Amino acid sequence: MNRLEIADNIHVIEVPHRTYFVSSCLIVGDSLILVDAGREESPKETIYPYIRKLGRDPSEISHLMLTHAHWDHCAGAATIKSDTSCMIGVHHLGKPYLEDPGLIVTQLAERFPSQNNEHMANFEPIKADITYNDGDSIDLGGKNLEIIHIPGHSADSISIVDNEQGVYISGDSMQGRGMNQPLIFHSLAEYTASAKRLLNRSIKILVNGHPYLPYNKGVLRGNECSEHIQESLREVSKIRNDVLETLRAIGKPMSLTKINERLGLTRPITVGCILEALIEEREAEKILKNGNILWRAK
Repeated sequence: MNRLEIADNIHVIEVPHRTYFVSSCLIVGDSLILVDAGREESPKETIYPYIRKLGRDPSEISHLMLTHAHWDHCAGAATIKSDTSCMIGVHHLGKPYLEDPGLIVTQLAERFPSQNNEHMANFEPIKADITYNDGDSIDLGGKNLEIIHIPGHSADSISIVDNEQGVYISGDSMQGRGMNQPLIFHSLAEYTASAKRLLNRSIKILVNGHPYLPYNKGVLRGNECSEHIQESLREVSKIRNDVLETLRAIGKPMSLTKINERLGLTRPITVGCILEALIEEREAEKILKNGNILWRAK
């Protein structure tokens, strides 16, 4: 396990996940602040060994901050809470999802009934001790951190910012070209607005939740940061246009599954969010036929 200190006293721990990794960050001070907990097995298999390698002890974790309440970032939270009695923080919109893992599955099933997202409830519910709002300034162990709410991928996505060093720990908020395609669960419009907001910030180091394309790494520096955000905007704009052209070419109501098959994409939930955005833009409409949700161009 290599030591990866990306800035003074800020480390990235690459937690194994499927064929890639989840970025968990460790801020080292009088106590330890952890950002994102990975999978259920991540604390004992990856995070704790990294901490011990630094000559510290997992019991020193005083706060666990979550970039958002999705299972691959928060499933390890219950273990860390049990082992350390740390305070767990999440954006206030993420609190219900953290405390009721099945909620996101239920809501996605209502929006997109043809999609199975049961795996997203694969973590033990955990109480949020702290909830964040956009613009909060938090002093933890002498380290001042700013909370920026950047929804889109999820409603509760945040960036945890060390302004002194220009470090932005942003989870899955900006996905570039994603893993083949970006994955949006919440809102295309908010994803786009969040990207534009981040382009106005002075970002020196951007920590992504996964090694997104085109750079295929978790930590971006300098111009890579703004280019990654711009690529995030370009990619979702391209997919949006492809979805609309496909709807127009089909010329009749079709299910999300069929539309996605025509597009040949791997992220039907993203396509669903784009269809919702097209409805808001009055470019498409949703109809109910024989109990099925269908979509068509207007």
